[in-house]
Formats: sequence, structure tokens, C-alpha cells
Amino acid sequence: MIKDGRLNFEYKNGRITGVSISANLGWFYERMLSEHQSAFQRDPHDIPTNIGMVVFGCFWLEAICNEYTRFILLKESKSEKFGKLVWQKAKRLKLPEKMDLICVVATAKQVDKFKSLSNGINRAFELRNRLAHFKDEDEKLASRISKERADQLVQQSSDPALIRELKPPKINTHVRSIVAAAKWVESTYRSYCQRRKIYSKIIEVPSESTMRNKATK
Repeated sequence: MIKDGRLNFEYKNGRITGVSISANLGWFYERMLSEHQSAFQRDPHDIPTNIGMVVFGCFWLEAICNEYTRFILLKESKSEKFGKLVWQKAKRLKLPEKMDLICVVATAKQVDKFKSLSNGINRAFELRNRLAHFKDEDEKLASRISKERADQLVQQSSDPALIRELKPPKINTHVRSIVAAAKWVESTYRSYCQRRKIYSKIIEVPSESTMRNKATK
């Protein structure tokens, strides 16, 4: 029996029309984000915790965006083979470009909502990329100075710019942007399934609730 992962049963008119299995990484990343958010409540200035929120939050958003973009491309393609080929090309796109693909099947209101979120998403992923690819740069404060001036700099210098992004209030804004974007992807996917009358049952392991609807009837 499956110990970790997800089984997805797609059905139509009361009959199962397809079954698939996946690692369900989005679920794990969401859980890791939640754990770091709990730690953040205890100490909002702990940098390792806040790095975790950004990194795992972006992982979660990327995972569900990939999953739903692939799903939509396959459903919108008359040929499954063609849809899979398109996805092989599309999966190399950056996250905002994949979200643009989801916008193609979104309502006008959902597209407007995405536009309002896009700047925050871009800033959050710029931060994630700096963390993931070690894009930290020295900031020159002075050249030749006296010992007294050096002592002053020790006392008066503020945190580096990258660290300021990882502390309140900026870290709060980044995490809110990530969560809002993930909720947008989820809700847009669900409404798409409703309009297309696509329903599925999912078994997630581990999970307190082993069966749930991904699309509301």
C-alpha cells in the first residue's frame, strides 16, 4: 500500500475515467511552509526560519502551478500526445509565464486578481533566487578609516539589504504574496474544473483526511 504520495481518481458520470499517482510534493512543501510559519510566530527575527518560509513557499507555489498547468494543457489539447509535447516545452517556462497560461482559461475577474498579485510574486521569487543561487554582494561602507571610525561603523551600521528582506515587515509581505498566489492558482484550477465538469477524488498519504474532492460539485 502507498505510504507517501497521492493517488488521483478522475471520474465522469459516476464512472472512473483515469487513475494517476504522484509524489504530491506540493503537499509536503505546503506543510514545510506551515511549520516554518509556526516557528516564525515564536521568533519573527530568526533568519534560518524566514529563509525556510521563502524557499519552501516558492517550492509549494511552483509545484502546484506545474501540476495544474500540465493538467490544463492536457485537457485543452485534442490529442493527449500533443498536450504532453506542449507540456515538455512549457515546463521550462518561468513561473509567471506558466501562470499566464493558466490565465488563458481563467475568468476576467481571476485575470484581474492575478495582475494585482504579479508584482509581489516577482519580488518574492527574486528573493528566492538570491537565496538559492548565492546572489549576495558586499556593500562597501568606507575605504581607509581610523580605528575610531571603524568602531562607529560597528555600532551604527544597519543590517545588509538582503537580511532586511528576511526580517519583518518585508518578510511578511513576501510570504503573503506567495500564499495569495498559491490560493489564486488553486481557486482558478477549481473553477476551471467546475466549468468543464471535471471531478476527481484524491487519496493523499499521509493525511488526516484520506479522501477529498479537488473540484466542488
